[in-house]
Amino acid sequence: MGQPIVSSSNPADNAVDVFLNVPLYVTFASPGLVSTSVTENSVVLLNVATQTSVPVNLSYNSTTRVVTITPLSVLAESTVYKIRFPGTDVAISSDYVIAEEGTEEALTSVIDITFTAGTRTYIDDSVVSKNALDLS
Repeated sequence: MGQPIVSSSNPADNAVDVFLNVPLYVTFASPGLVSTSVTENSVVLLNVATQTSVPVNLSYNSTTRVVTITPLSVLAESTVYKIRFPGTDVAISSDYVIAEEGTEEALTSVIDITFTAGTRTYIDDSVVSKNALDLS
């Protein structure tokens, strides 16, 4: 085992034109993370230009090993963001880092996933009824 390792993310690292209003997903390799280590201190969404954190809701599914990061507001257009998992090299406490399931080993080095927000919002039209109404 060893350090927590990202196996995929959506958006991918260095993605551009990311929708402004969608949840962000980071999948970790097996065996996954200690659920209680996934907190607002160990998972941060940063606006790179201002170096400020963006308020988010976090969840972790231990079955799929996916961390879901949902910004509480629409992201700023054409802005660079980072999903950051601080390691013990920068965190003020080992309580503020993710840890691998099984070994309980804390992340030692920062993991950053950088992306650029686009200018569009995502509209899920699958919930809109597409049946025409006959008003005649």
